[in-house]
Amino acid sequence: MPLLQFVTLHLNEDTREKFDQAFNELIDTSVKSEEKTKCYYWFAPESGDKKNLYGVEIYEDESSWKEHMATPQFKKFVESVQSNGLFTQSFSADNYEPVVGFVDRPGKETPSAGQHVLIVDFVAKSSADRDGLFKEAQSLVDHVEKNEDGTISYLFTKSLEDDKKILIFEQYTSKSYLTDVHQQSEEFKKKSPLIAQYVSDRKLTHYTSVGLGFTSKK
Repeated sequence: MPLLQFVTLHLNEDTREKFDQAFNELIDTSVKSEEKTKCYYWFAPESGDKKNLYGVEIYEDESSWKEHMATPQFKKFVESVQSNGLFTQSFSADNYEPVVGFVDRPGKETPSAGQHVLIVDFVAKSSADRDGLFKEAQSLVDHVEKNEDGTISYLFTKSLEDDKKILIFEQYTSKSYLTDVHQQSEEFKKKSPLIAQYVSDRKLTHYTSVGLGFTSKK
């Protein structure tokens, strides 16, 4: 079963340069060569707040995540975090399983810094409603994948810790592509109220890619 983690890193602004160096080294020397690490992608709040960095990590399964954490390079990174005070507190991670959608488009390079990321958090009315939402979303995902080249990632996932929670990872070439193209499509307008009927609460958070990591190794 694939594992997606939504990760929050609490950065020390005074040691940000050392963090960037250590994190880039981890990604370049280890993560990119980990066959079972499928996505390792990072973004910052659209507001420009530099205190936190957020990421989507996707592994082939839970054991692949454990293998990543056990690599010498990751242990070296952790040592650097501790010895240089790179974090203000321990990182946090929420676990999800991908259900419907895609993370990248075959043949396209990982997007560079400046791409727009939208994280949608839904709480379904019940676990059965969550399943219904995923079924309703399938045709929207198919439409997006076929017709929206500027939608780079569009992935619906279910929480492994709460049977009502849903996280949607969306990524666009620009925020205007989200607002002027994706959200203006007839399919989106038709499907949005049908999806909303399953939802009791929602939160939309906008981010900007910082150019760290990858959504694809192709």
